[in-house]
Amino acid sequence: MTDMITPQYSKPLTFHRGRVTNPYLAIGKTMNVFCLSKTSKGECSMSNNQSSKFCVLFVFSLAILLSGIAYATSRRSGDDKGESSKYRALKNRRNAPGQNDIDKAVTLKSLLDKKNETDWSTSKGAVIEGYVIQVEKEEDGDYHIALAEDRQENDTNKWVIVEATPAWRTRKASLSPTRLKQLHGKKVRVTGWLFYEPDTDHVDPRGTRWELHPVTDIAAIEK
Repeated sequence: MTDMITPQYSKPLTFHRGRVTNPYLAIGKTMNVFCLSKTSKGECSMSNNQSSKFCVLFVFSLAILLSGIAYATSRRSGDDKGESSKYRALKNRRNAPGQNDIDKAVTLKSLLDKKNETDWSTSKGAVIEGYVIQVEKEEDGDYHIALAEDRQENDTNKWVIVEATPAWRTRKASLSPTRLKQLHGKKVRVTGWLFYEPDTDHVDPRGTRWELHPVTDIAAIEK
């Protein structure tokens, strides 16, 4: 006789703010929905072998889901160093660097040559020049602009990232999304504050974790 899977539960399936409050019954219901074989009464009828395979698949899928939730929670809870109050304050600076704030030793090449966190100071601003290789809008609203010394540079290890934040884009016409996209392939001069990207697992391809962030001005110097 075929083994019958008919889980019995003492509590009814209930929901609170969209969440199942009886997860064991939810699993039973899920198994019944995806059951490979049902009786005429709609009950699940699977062999032990089928049941075992389904349970393995279900547990594996659940593990992936839970790991994703754990990762997202950890990013929100502080593992993403760039979102800490310290680094947000640096990225959200509202004043443009003055002449006395500019570190004249900083160039695109020097940022690539001297990559350590202690090589430069985030209390300083800089003005660098380079060709715009890439312009991308990120999930946080920032526009990431990849600069390189060569107009056709494909080696991401020779790229420097500068970022235009939403606040500065509303304040400076030169930083509007339309204007930024028009700079692709052109040589530009960028002014902004020095910032060291603290997250080692940052997905953006780059040759250094040093950036200009926020960018306070950008101008084409070559058509």
